[in-house]
Amino acid sequence: MLRASRLLPGGLAALVTALVPVPGMAHDMWLWPSAFGPIAGPVSVALWVGHGDDRGPAPRDDSRIERFAVLSASGNESAVPGVDGTHPAGILRRLPADAVAVVFVSDEARSVLPAAAFDAYLAEEGLERVIEARRATGATGQEGRESYSRSLKALLTPDGGLPADRETGIPLELRILDLVEQGASEYGLRVRLEFRSQPLEDALVDLEPLDPVPATPPREGRTDARGTVAFTVGPGVWKLAAVHMVPSSQPDADWRSFWATTTFALPSRPAPEAGRP
Repeated sequence: MLRASRLLPGGLAALVTALVPVPGMAHDMWLWPSAFGPIAGPVSVALWVGHGDDRGPAPRDDSRIERFAVLSASGNESAVPGVDGTHPAGILRRLPADAVAVVFVSDEARSVLPAAAFDAYLAEEGLERVIEARRATGATGQEGRESYSRSLKALLTPDGGLPADRETGIPLELRILDLVEQGASEYGLRVRLEFRSQPLEDALVDLEPLDPVPATPPREGRTDARGTVAFTVGPGVWKLAAVHMVPSSQPDADWRSFWATTTFALPSRPAPEAGRP
């Protein structure tokens, strides 16, 4: 994905992306709870933006929030409380025992980029079909006028086990279908990308470790006809990310994009006892 670090020096990039969230400058945004699991007390939920060294927390902005809620396996949903303009964005003092996820949906915002920067952003996000559409209509040399919103999800496991994902109704959703133990310290991960509850084919999905994982670089893959993509992952905190773009129906934008991330944690598996496989 097109990263702020390619356009701005050092910590300035994180500051700018936090204060002025513009898709073409690059910026994933994700939910980072103080604990994914096991959970025994209050949990704070932070909004983070950026990539690599150019990342950091962003303050809560109530004017941009359409949905910020904790969901339970029983189907209940409750708003995540917090103070406007502060970090962390929310604090859950009483987490439901069957909590499965926190979701966040932002409102629709606008971005305008010079033609070259917009096309580079499209290429970085794997949106080649939009590049082709611009070429077919003679818009390649025109600035990119875009509206965008974010669909964020963090999976919770109060009991400390593996995350159990389900559809949450956010517009663009990265949903874990399967987590299968492989070998002594790896899991087979199968993910489906859904746009308005329908599988999204041929979309680029990024997988990135969020906590220090030695020799674990970011990875990416394309979804198949069923909207699925597979990875192999180890223990740690992970972020899945994807972007989808469609023509806009608004007079002040040519394209409408949806940015999605799902964060989750996988526990370390205990070493087998002596004499046992």
